[in-house]
Amino acid sequence: RVIVSILGILKLGAVYVPIDPGLPEYRKSHIIEDSVLSLLITETMFMFDLDHYSGDLLAIDVEFDGSEYDSGALGVV
Repeated sequence: RVIVSILGILKLGAVYVPIDPGLPEYRKSHIIEDSVLSLLITETMFMFDLDHYSGDLLAIDVEFDGSEYDSGALGVV
């Protein structure tokens, strides 16, 4: 999942900023503020440790069951 996310980020022309979850909170906060993130991609076990981040967040390990949605409403052809 991580490799696919990194490749997708680079394919879009965006920048991948790795943040080690083992870093102290002040260091993670500084990296996030300094890089001016527009989207933070993480895993669910780390997303609740980010009290200082208020932007968009995507957890890559959350599974989505799209079978209950109409494919036309999702724009799928």
